[in-house]
Amino acid sequence: TSYPIDLNLFFSLKSLFFLDLSGNKISTASLSSDSYIPLTVELLFLKQCGIKEFPNILKSLQNLYAIDMSINEITGKIPEWLWSLPRLNSVV
Repeated sequence: TSYPIDLNLFFSLKSLFFLDLSGNKISTASLSSDSYIPLTVELLFLKQCGIKEFPNILKSLQNLYAIDMSINEITGKIPEWLWSLPRLNSVV
């Protein structure tokens, strides 16, 4: 049996640069803005994680350079705030 990953597990990794959780289920609660991914993350891969919408938790990742959220269940428009991330260069 597998359980969804809680993103708060990465809270203490203050120098985390690259995070690849592709293929893992991520808990819905972890995708809220109350969760924490280290602000140092520049590359974030959430491919095929069963995500249904752009996670608000991404708003705080000002160093984010590239994100892969392909093969998820996201529908609708890409939120405007995503384009305001200053270093974001690649969205898949």
